[in-house]
Amino acid sequence: MIDLSKLNRKLKSSPLNPMECTNSSCIETARIFVLGTGRSGTSLAAGLFRRQPIFMGDNLLKSSEANPHGYFEDREVNAINEALITPLVPTHQGTHSRDYCQDIPGDSQRWLARLPLSESITTNEAISTRIRSLYNRGNSCFKDPRFCYTLNAWRNLLGEQQGINARFLCVFRHPAIVAESLLKEMRTAQYLRSLAISVDQIYAYWRLCYQHVLQKHSQHGRWLFVSHASMFTDEGLSRIEKFCGLNVDRSLPDRSLNRSRAISHVDPSCLEVYERLLKLENE
Repeated sequence: MIDLSKLNRKLKSSPLNPMECTNSSCIETARIFVLGTGRSGTSLAAGLFRRQPIFMGDNLLKSSEANPHGYFEDREVNAINEALITPLVPTHQGTHSRDYCQDIPGDSQRWLARLPLSESITTNEAISTRIRSLYNRGNSCFKDPRFCYTLNAWRNLLGEQQGINARFLCVFRHPAIVAESLLKEMRTAQYLRSLAISVDQIYAYWRLCYQHVLQKHSQHGRWLFVSHASMFTDEGLSRIEKFCGLNVDRSLPDRSLNRSRAISHVDPSCLEVYERLLKLENE
């Protein structure tokens, strides 16, 4: 296992900037990205590293009824990804008392965006500077469902650095269970009250997120596909430890919070993607 305490001390004492070091003198920096649809278990996956001396952000989202242990998700990471996605998502239109496009996610809701595979994320120097600023904090674990769409904007900047130990954890859960959990979230979360999306649109969101991962991201780099259920088993947690080279907090998985149940209707196209994810997990 990587001893991050020692590694962080080395990074602080070293005269080298990890952004500028050479191949022969680099110190390897741990970089973990956690992605997957909302309500799939990404918070649990990121939280497994909560005891590690690893940077997750300066302003983490507060815990809620849906996630009483926390989201382990940084507002700046969210804001960067929102800025990347916003140009590709139509805006709400209102006329007097009537609102149109209520099924289009607005501010802070774009983790629920449904981006076609034909759409590509573009960045600019201002956003790249914000990403570099987070990278300069050393060992990190960043989690955001929006990474399903925006990951390449972040990963392209890793190429500027040397000695980067990047790992990508893709978390997934049965689409029917995610659909039920999201329906409940939209009924109870105040910031989602203005959004009205159907079950079919939730399934489209679920499918598109993982299609972006499978077709645009996962062909490159080191990936581990992790089902929600596997994080409640010793074997699944051991796989994550081995993959990331870090000990996880085995006290975090709480079966009492595994409350959602699958709704009866399941989109067949989602099941095809789900079977592919299961296959990748077992490879």
